[in-house]
Amino acid sequence: MNPEHRNNNDNLNHLRPSAVSNGDANDDDDDCCNTTSAIIVDTDDKSLGLMARGLEFVGFQVATAYTGTDALRKMSLEQFDVLLADIGLSDMSALDLMKEAVRTDPAVAILIVSAVEDVNLAVEYIEHGAYDYIVKPFDLADVTLRIRQAVRDRAAKQGLIRLQRDLERRSLESCQAIKSVFLSSLASLSSAHEAKSNHTKDHSLRVARISSALAERCNLCDQRFSETLRTASLLHDIGKIGVPDEILAKPGPLSDMEFHVIKTYPLISESILKPLSGDDPDLPSIVRHQHERWDGRGYPDGLKGEEIPMGARIIAVADAFDAMVCDRPYRSRLPSNRVIEILRDERGHQWDRRVVDALLDYAASGDSSDLGTRLVLARDASLSAVTLRSLRPAA
Repeated sequence: MNPEHRNNNDNLNHLRPSAVSNGDANDDDDDCCNTTSAIIVDTDDKSLGLMARGLEFVGFQVATAYTGTDALRKMSLEQFDVLLADIGLSDMSALDLMKEAVRTDPAVAILIVSAVEDVNLAVEYIEHGAYDYIVKPFDLADVTLRIRQAVRDRAAKQGLIRLQRDLERRSLESCQAIKSVFLSSLASLSSAHEAKSNHTKDHSLRVARISSALAERCNLCDQRFSETLRTASLLHDIGKIGVPDEILAKPGPLSDMEFHVIKTYPLISESILKPLSGDDPDLPSIVRHQHERWDGRGYPDGLKGEEIPMGARIIAVADAFDAMVCDRPYRSRLPSNRVIEILRDERGHQWDRRVVDALLDYAASGDSSDLGTRLVLARDASLSAVTLRSLRPAA
């Protein structure tokens, strides 16, 4: 504030409220004054100086401004507990100042100062967020008490906000913990369902490992995407609990009716996971679209190309690869040269070229030995000789 506003405190003795001037003052009130900062904005130098000197006299830390713009600038540089704003500013209305002040500091307590004693006007400002309406000429003791109450209410409001945020955080953590338990239970259920057959035992775990490796090869390293992809991979077959075992374990070709039934399992998977997805709609979407084809001839929605979620494209390749290199009820594992042939022929038709290339690159690197299946690419001078070998995990 201006230096002249800090002088002549001797002239204010008759304004000093008894709660501050004598030894019976409430300790909490003293603490409130000693720790409260206020900024006063008023175009009237005399009124501004009188209020500033009075509040400093009773222990407040005070800054002053002649315009709303200057007040906002100071508020952007320093936090104040209270803003006292006159309604007759030269550069903006008090209502506009209130809006901008709250944007700058949502916690500031705003008191409007006016020479007009108008109940309707006071109600209007209070309805727009002002804590109180002070009429000039003011009584210092009255103003001090109002500011103290505003600061107390502000502190209580901030405490409630912190409590609400803490409760929201704990609620979110609880929901996430419950969601995690449910998803873990579903993964266990899916694993148990797969374990009923030696042909599918640990299939989803292998698909999850392959999918994670493919995502990394495709430079898809976002943590949220990686977590969603792993969960979707582990649960991509959960819907098969709704398909009769005699269809899943049938050694021969499926009839049209049986194929229609088995095509429903991605939809069942989606319906199981949707209530648990919360703010992550990608999870049910990935399991729904795992059997779409790049050329649009897949199911259930006939999506094509980039319309298919990236996670679904990755799982489609990982799932098909694991199925090809393992025995299934309806056929033995495919020869290595046939697997390579299918992968290459279906690039850009059944599967995303980028994902298939990532699989071949991953296999060629030799980093896939931990999957229980490993591609070993042995190339001659023309890079045409390619073999595939399937390794079983150690007992």
